[in-house]
Amino acid sequence: HTASKAMSEVRHMKDVQGCIFNIQFYSVHDGPGIRTVVFLKGCPLRCAWCSNPESQNVFPEPGYNESKCLHCHRCLAACPAGALSPAEDGSIIRDAHLCDPRKCSADGNFPCAKACPGKAMFSYGRFVRVEEVMQEVEKDGAIYSRSGGGITLSGGEALMQPEFSAALLATARSRGVHTAMETSACAPENVMREICSLLDYLIVDKLAF
Repeated sequence: HTASKAMSEVRHMKDVQGCIFNIQFYSVHDGPGIRTVVFLKGCPLRCAWCSNPESQNVFPEPGYNESKCLHCHRCLAACPAGALSPAEDGSIIRDAHLCDPRKCSADGNFPCAKACPGKAMFSYGRFVRVEEVMQEVEKDGAIYSRSGGGITLSGGEALMQPEFSAALLATARSRGVHTAMETSACAPENVMREICSLLDYLIVDKLAF
């Protein structure tokens, strides 16, 4: 009975879903050894010096890379809210008051991005299952073994998605992957305690403990 319950919990963890905006490989500044950093969406803080402002909201958001824009303006017709307009130079202006990412797309597949042939329109963030992330993380398993590295959760703030973070860390540990997290520690005490119990290494405000 205990064994079957444990297997059920493992299967559940593999299917837990979260929102991330990047997976960075071969990182050497986010914990010991060579690591894979998973950047989660969502942060309760709004620091003026934030290096990843696109990570602050916990849901996918539309992005725009002007250097890739073909000035075809297909995105204008595709936008259901009429939030896009052309600038004098042909680039695209997005009206943040009209654009509501959560109404436009629940999964980050935005109509403007689908219509953009140059891929200038894209999504900051996507929903993934724990198993999908682990498949990427485990590609560098041999590197972790040689360097003492592993997986690091960053953001945003990983504690904004406690169920996903806990499931990801627990799954990584069950597969012998060293776990670390970068955090502001801005979360309820019970969440902090649970997540810390799954960590081998903790970085708080760039100080390692």
